[in-house]
Amino acid sequence: MERTFEQVWEEYSKRLASFVTQQTGEPELTRDILQEIFLKVHLQIGSLRDASKLNAWIFQLTRNAIADHYRRAHRMVKPPDEDPPGTGFEENYNAVFQDAVRPFVAALPEKYREALLLTEFEGMSQAELAKHLGISLSGAKSRVQRAREKLLERFKQCCHVQPDPFGNILHYSVRPGCCKPCKK
Repeated sequence: MERTFEQVWEEYSKRLASFVTQQTGEPELTRDILQEIFLKVHLQIGSLRDASKLNAWIFQLTRNAIADHYRRAHRMVKPPDEDPPGTGFEENYNAVFQDAVRPFVAALPEKYREALLLTEFEGMSQAELAKHLGISLSGAKSRVQRAREKLLERFKQCCHVQPDPFGNILHYSVRPGCCKPCKK
């Protein structure tokens, strides 16, 4: 059974809005991305060969739209090539944040702190971490992911951070009354 655009909108708009807001943290950005998604749906729904794959197709469009937004936003803030490195226009702020993040990492529970220090700061692979800790690879991956989530939660208490879909920090601003590690 083919669905009309209106039926697709009714079925997916709230779920997609929730998903996009969860990924971006910005409700006003959600509206822009949803508009882009549903424009693509409207223009391309006739090309969908298997109606049973509508859900997967729409969520793939959504993930792509979010990634595209961050790529565009990243390119817009990127300076011309003549700007020297270290002028504040790095590809992302990851290197700038490495020292500022250390106090937040130090405050994590031991198992998460160790996982982050070994993988993110000392360059150990997650497979090596698993072997080092005597846990499964999936357990090591979960621990690193959970550690990153806990770190981001703590960091967001001090700063507003805008990561790209891959976790790179594209933009940040310090909240009033913030602790010293976050200051620019």
